Amino acid sequence: MQSVMNLKIKFRESFRPFAPSVLEEKVSDYFEMKEESPYMLLVADVKKGRQKVLSTEEQKLSGIDRLNVVRSDIPAVTHINYSARIQTVCKETNPKYYSLISKLNEKHGCAVIINTSFNVRGEPIVCTPEDAYKCFMRTNMDYLVLGNFILKKGEQKPLENDTDWKKQFASDKTKLAVTQTIIDEIGKIKESKRDLKKFGLTVGIVLIALAGVLFLKQKPSAIYCGIIGITLFFLALAAPIILKPLNKAWMALSIILGWIMTRIILILLFYIALTPLSLIARIFGKDFINKKKRGPEDSYWQKREERKFEKIDLERQF
Repeated sequence: MQSVMNLKIKFRESFRPFAPSVLEEKVSDYFEMKEESPYMLLVADVKKGRQKVLSTEEQKLSGIDRLNVVRSDIPAVTHINYSARIQTVCKETNPKYYSLISKLNEKHGCAVIINTSFNVRGEPIVCTPEDAYKCFMRTNMDYLVLGNFILKKGEQKPLENDTDWKKQFASDKTKLAVTQTIIDEIGKIKESKRDLKKFGLTVGIVLIALAGVLFLKQKPSAIYCGIIGITLFFLALAAPIILKPLNKAWMALSIILGWIMTRIILILLFYIALTPLSLIARIFGKDFINKKKRGPEDSYWQKREERKFEKIDLERQF
């Protein structure tokens, strides 16, 4: 069942597992859990009694062969580690779906059915009846239940002027290949001559200006600084690509300097500006930290009062 749905409907790898929908009151009969999970937020193992013990030969298998081994009496929704992502179905909140699974249980003794998104590989989930019908016609589904209607594939007319969805919606493998290509291309991008030229001219002019200032007091240092500045200036004009290693070294250094300077500025701002202002405010009876509308929260100035834990603390976020 799992392979058929993957290959004929989802058009993806045959080993991918599906999720189960199970009647809420029957969940503990099939899975190691008793909680409700109407939004598929919980994962649990298939009940021990329903798990199939693998033979020695099956345990030695690897790759796809190992994934295809039947592991329980509900194999289409049992993952390789016997887990399943569960949706519990309640009669009060989902009456039609509940009735469908109940009828299946009455006829075949199974209160679990496959739950998967209504789309093919790479396509968004269907949103309208038109989307559902188009997906139905493009795949090998036999029937489509749409509201109170049942559509049989053999009774439908072929879609007119339909595009090839396999070209319209790229496979996961294609997406990964395209993404990797983009990443590789970005990694190969070289610094443009324009950027290197700008870097060389800027540093060269700064060093030449610095040499002019130093010339009044330290002539030897000014000469070296001037020579380096003039060299960088003319290299930027004639052959900026030569400055590439220097540019990379400068970029690495700027990251380190930025990290250090950010923390220095924040420390100075806190101790030179914020702390004195707060102390002065408290002297005059003002309190910027423990405002009433914020409640009794911990701060540097005081600890909040101990109070008994109440259930409302959990409910407040909702």
